[in-house]
Amino acid sequence: MVKRLENKLNADIGFAWWNKYVAAAFWSNLSLPLNLTITLLTALTTAQTATENLLPRKSYVALSIVALVISVLNTFFRPHTQMMENIKVMSKWTEFGNKFESIYYSDSDRSRLKEYQALQNEINMYENSQSPESRNFLTDLIHIVVRASCLKKRDKWLDTTTLDNLNI
Repeated sequence: MVKRLENKLNADIGFAWWNKYVAAAFWSNLSLPLNLTITLLTALTTAQTATENLLPRKSYVALSIVALVISVLNTFFRPHTQMMENIKVMSKWTEFGNKFESIYYSDSDRSRLKEYQALQNEINMYENSQSPESRNFLTDLIHIVVRASCLKKRDKWLDTTTLDNLNI
């Protein structure tokens, strides 16, 4: 019973942490270029407005439209906000992982089952408190691709097979 719960917690915590890590990385890599592009395009269009001879009229209009479209996309998808929310949730899963490790490495086999059950209850309560809006199917799909191509079997919180072989 203890080993089964231990394996489940290890897999659940690892899965959730990697899911949020991949999502945060995705939004981070989207946020910086979008915001930098908006800043540069706004600076160019502002300079054109002030000088009236920096850019040809067609280029100025095109840049203004591109700045508008990118700003709308940035406002709609809110990549920086998405990144920060995923980092916050990832930090919560890191706390769960740290609790899991302290139980896993504890000397007391007697209390281990109770501590694992308490951790499982805490995780269930946390997951129940999450709103459906916190799910993002695009980043979930990216996470599935990353798991299949990069993580493979390294998606658990602890690699217990290596630890068991080392007798740790």
